[in-house]
Amino acid sequence: MPHIRFKPADITVEASEGASLLEAARRAGYILQSECGGQGICRRCKVRLIEGDVFISGEQNLTPAEQDENIVLACIARVVDDAEIEIPQESELKLTAADLKPELTPGENPGKEIVSFGLKIDPAVSRVNITIPDPTLQNNASDFDRVVATLQKAGVDTPFHADLKILQTLPRVTASSKGGLDLLIHSQADSNHILSFDMGCDPIYGLALDIGTTTLFSRLIDLESGEVIAEASDYNSQIPCGGDIIHRIVYAAKPDGLKHLRDLVIGTANSLIDELLKKADISANQIVACVAAGNTTMQHLFLGLDPKTIREEPYVPVMTHFPQLTAAETELNILPNAPVYMTPSVASYVGGDITAGLLAAGVHRSDKLTLYVDLGTNGEIALGNSDWLTACACSAGPAFEGSGVKCGTRAVSGGIDRVNLNSAGQLEFSTIGGGSPCGICGSGMIDLLAQLRATRRITARGKFNQEADPQRIRKIGTKSEIVLVRGTEEKGSADIVVTEPDLDNLIRTKGAIFAGIMTLLKGVGLKASEIERVVIAGSFGRYLDIENAIRIGMLPDLPLERFEYIGNGSLRGAGLALLSRKLWEELEEISRMITYFELSSWQGYMDEFMASLFLPHTDLSLFPSVK
Repeated sequence: MPHIRFKPADITVEASEGASLLEAARRAGYILQSECGGQGICRRCKVRLIEGDVFISGEQNLTPAEQDENIVLACIARVVDDAEIEIPQESELKLTAADLKPELTPGENPGKEIVSFGLKIDPAVSRVNITIPDPTLQNNASDFDRVVATLQKAGVDTPFHADLKILQTLPRVTASSKGGLDLLIHSQADSNHILSFDMGCDPIYGLALDIGTTTLFSRLIDLESGEVIAEASDYNSQIPCGGDIIHRIVYAAKPDGLKHLRDLVIGTANSLIDELLKKADISANQIVACVAAGNTTMQHLFLGLDPKTIREEPYVPVMTHFPQLTAAETELNILPNAPVYMTPSVASYVGGDITAGLLAAGVHRSDKLTLYVDLGTNGEIALGNSDWLTACACSAGPAFEGSGVKCGTRAVSGGIDRVNLNSAGQLEFSTIGGGSPCGICGSGMIDLLAQLRATRRITARGKFNQEADPQRIRKIGTKSEIVLVRGTEEKGSADIVVTEPDLDNLIRTKGAIFAGIMTLLKGVGLKASEIERVVIAGSFGRYLDIENAIRIGMLPDLPLERFEYIGNGSLRGAGLALLSRKLWEELEEISRMITYFELSSWQGYMDEFMASLFLPHTDLSLFPSVK
């Protein structure tokens, strides 16, 4: 079997003949940028062939200079023999310090949050200590019957059952415990499931998991105190198979594609679990329950359910309310019979991440008309209060995460994340980590759009005005572009630019978000001015400049004090549902409350979308503060 050696880490892996360098790189621990899912379209998985040979299975569309440097696209370069490959920095995805920063806000504690709701910590899995009487000739009931009788005397009177493997431990436990048992019980509506007869006195924990398209986040939570003990996050290993859910669904249709995708995401989840165990210095059997949230597609891929029909009209998923599973069934490396709950989804494109986020934001408990906007890889929007809820989804994340933008990038080190004007009216930039710029990420794009329009460097339609900045704006053929950072020959770096097609893509993206908001509002007969609270969630929302988002017409023109950032609403909601059976019931109720607007078939959405393809909008009365 051929051996592929990867630089700069100097890692060698075996790869079967015909395998792509993209897959071989993943096996070596590299996650390469590949928004198109290995179809050779996005051209972001460039690597350099140092030694050896590869077979190119498609059209690479590389420049002559790139070809002279032996650059190939990893997705369509196939292994034929031993080879040595260099991974350029710009082709690799790496978590930054900002990505690794805990989502936990100062003072945030899920247990205290539950108390603030007027509830008590009451997880579905809890520990119960009992002392069972020894058997006698007069009371010769079975060990199990004596356990049940003791529990009923303690006030727990629903039926009990236990798996065979657990029952097989009972004689040993009762013989050595002198009647004292530490039971681990999973409480359900119709029965109690005994998970262990001998849990001991070690603390027990729950796992809150956010299965994101781009990143997985996890929290280890003490089930008795409600305190977050540790957090961990990492890129979703599925990224080389597609940067968004549509490309993942297409990949899942390949032979063994669905199994491969599931293996990747479960592998990422288990690596996070390993990290949590090390941080907390506990055993895997001490994690006794899990609540996992994610969009509908990611939930399907996590469980190995075929997502094919999610992208086919009439857009019907396999399921939206998932059965309760066990860790062994899902292959999570925690207590094998620990219950695993998947937060309920609503429809193909409004998933359990949104229902969990609405729970965390308390929208279903509030009289205030609330707009909930999740700005992640996929854009989901909800509107409502304690009486009613509506929701829709629009294509928001790809452009703001670098896809479809010539020099776009995710929020990685070196990404331009802020664009401001100095006192002389010139554009100034800052980058994530303060290093040399490698591209422009979503928050920088929004800032740039706002500043370009405010200084009339572009028109309301997103066309450049070269006279406004002849030093930066230049014409290439029939299109114009603005140079943000000039490349240098000595460093071999190219200019970082934003083109008119880029602007068009960004305007369409912001327009889709605002059109979704207006569709929900008009669908229930309300105006934007009536929104009393706006909750921004999602990884992208963390970096968002609200004022600039309003200036470009992405968010409603409302007083800034009405806006708040909730952080990772999906993860927070999963943690709350983990600690409270009552909140899990409320989560289920939220999913049933929501009226879903399928925008592709909703009358009036395209009119709203077309009206939003201007900066800020064709109806300027909607944006009175934007001048």
